Amino acid sequence: MSDVSGPSVPAIEEQFDIFSILESLFAEWKLVLSFGAGVALLAGLYGLISTPQYRAEAIAAPLNTDLSSGGLSGSSSALGSLASLAGLDQGGGQTIEQNIAILGSRSMFDQFIKAEKLKPELFPSRWDAAQGRWKPPSAVGQTLISLGLREPPGPDGAPSDWAAYEAFKSHASIVMDKDTGLLTVDFSWKDPNVAADWANRLLADANDKIRDQVQHEAQDSMRILTERIPQTTSSETKDTLVQLMALQQRIILQAQVRRDFAFKIIDPAKPPMVRASPLYGVLLITGFFGGAVLGSVLALTRRHLATRRARRK
Repeated sequence: MSDVSGPSVPAIEEQFDIFSILESLFAEWKLVLSFGAGVALLAGLYGLISTPQYRAEAIAAPLNTDLSSGGLSGSSSALGSLASLAGLDQGGGQTIEQNIAILGSRSMFDQFIKAEKLKPELFPSRWDAAQGRWKPPSAVGQTLISLGLREPPGPDGAPSDWAAYEAFKSHASIVMDKDTGLLTVDFSWKDPNVAADWANRLLADANDKIRDQVQHEAQDSMRILTERIPQTTSSETKDTLVQLMALQQRIILQAQVRRDFAFKIIDPAKPPMVRASPLYGVLLITGFFGGAVLGSVLALTRRHLATRRARRK
């Protein structure tokens, strides 16, 4: 019985090793460089037409505003216990962590935006400077509002407080250095003078806000103590309440005389001379390499398709 077998057909295997890839890229080097140069040019044009952003930094040392801890150390625990029994807050302010939380809180940002009237600055395209009023929403804006993608404007046509907070927050950064204990507050804005001004004024407003809170708490405690002292029959308790009264007076006095109450300004923000973004060098390099990668993929794909067509023939 004869063994009959058909002719063996060699299998066509496509191998893409590093050498074949480099060979293909070298053969298509004009295409790769063209894509790299083209995308780099587009990135450079984007850098030219985009609005430059400047970053101004202010450095501050957070301070402990708990002013009730000093001066009466021998009787502080007794004062605290008595104040609690009397329904009083011993007062004195907040800790460093609480002050930093206040500085970066939404209530602080909302207060700053309203006090400085920043909504026209944050939404210049929606503000009619010539008429001094807000523009009505465009057709696109109305569509976004109907789809729930944008909050409806207020009665006067102004953006909502939430939209202003989100816009303001995107330009602000508050970072605490755990090694040095220093706080960096920076703002990025198209005007370097405005960026520096906002950083300094935010710290100043936070100092005023925390100072006012401490003073109001101490004044409330003094008002209650003024009512309780005449009603107290125990001389020992009355003496302790008087000490509590003196403590609140000392807290108010220290809050008034300490200028940098919660954040001591170490290095105030100054208008930067160099833009933070866009950086032309980064844009050009990133654009060139991104375009070169795209050109390489296209080159390899074209060589692969050309090889398959040649083998079919």
